[in-house]
Amino acid sequence: MNQQWSRGIGYYLAHNDVGTDLYIDYLPSGKHVIRYSLKVSQNGTFTSGYAKVESMYAPEFSAHTEGGKVVTGQHN
Repeated sequence: MNQQWSRGIGYYLAHNDVGTDLYIDYLPSGKHVIRYSLKVSQNGTFTSGYAKVESMYAPEFSAHTEGGKVVTGQHN
């Protein structure tokens, strides 16, 4: 894990075999966009998992996005 800062919000980013986890101590109310880079190792069409946010101390407060489609390789 490595600690990072973006727009005044501190977080830890941890990559693992099945996904990427972000740990944020404090997230002000409002709309937030989280972006991070990935490295492509194979060409093809893949499905991406959904993003989920959950309160550590009150997991009943949670939300998630839909999954998506990722296409890698050469495009004409």
